[in-house]
Amino acid sequence: MALGGSRCVGAALAGLGLVVAVGLLDPSAAAAQSYDRLRCESRDGREQWCRAEISGDVRVYRQLSDTACREGRNWRWTRDGIAVRDGCRAEFEYRRSDWGGGWGGSSGGWGGGGGGNWNDNRYDRVTCQSVKDRDQFCPAPIGGDVRILRQMSDTDCRQGRNWWWNQEGVRVSDGCRAEFSYRRRGGGSGGSGWGGSGGSGWGGSGGSGANRGSVTCQSEKDRERFCPAPIEGDVRLKRQISDTPCREGRNWSWSRDGVRVWGGCRGDFDFRKR
Repeated sequence: MALGGSRCVGAALAGLGLVVAVGLLDPSAAAAQSYDRLRCESRDGREQWCRAEISGDVRVYRQLSDTACREGRNWRWTRDGIAVRDGCRAEFEYRRSDWGGGWGGSSGGWGGGGGGNWNDNRYDRVTCQSVKDRDQFCPAPIGGDVRILRQMSDTDCRQGRNWWWNQEGVRVSDGCRAEFSYRRRGGGSGGSGWGGSGGSGWGGSGGSGANRGSVTCQSEKDRERFCPAPIEGDVRLKRQISDTPCREGRNWSWSRDGVRVWGGCRGDFDFRKR
């Protein structure tokens, strides 16, 4: 028994030595898998933004509220942080963004203390209006730090309820009308696929099909489903399969890691690949 135990210990130590050796030989591999945790709480049902530099793999590590925290319903994330609402309180685990630069640091992030940054020449504005409660998409080359600069509607504009954003622009619905401030993406104004001055689509006629992909994602019996895909941006519903209308932010959403559907939405989604 003692001999068998010593063999097990010896094997475990050998395995540990191999792991350490791999980490020493390739420190970038260890850094690429660096994880962190963040506590974010919606008090009295209010929406709360918690800033973090996120690369992916976000999950609820420990739920603190009696209310069940469900991604896409009362919590969501972007590369800039996590948003919770409707009583969701939890500790989240995520893979850190280790490439650094451009996503906050000490300069404000989610409407923090860096108010002076909005006069920086890296920042710009876009006006987006939901007329007669219709959805409206307003293209803009967004790098992050999006907030309402001036509300124009009587309807209260609340992020995650009647307005959203991604790297391609701002989307409003249900009567939200506002002027938004944002940090521009790098690379000047020559971004591809910005659909001119009008449009409400994802990329207009620009961009080649060579770097585009598609994924089919289906919510069966109203159950939530996540469909992995290497997404850079320009996500749109290419073909609806379900009788239930698929509406972004209501029964489907996306991140850099894939598309998520719920509430009976089933469709083919088109996106620009990473």
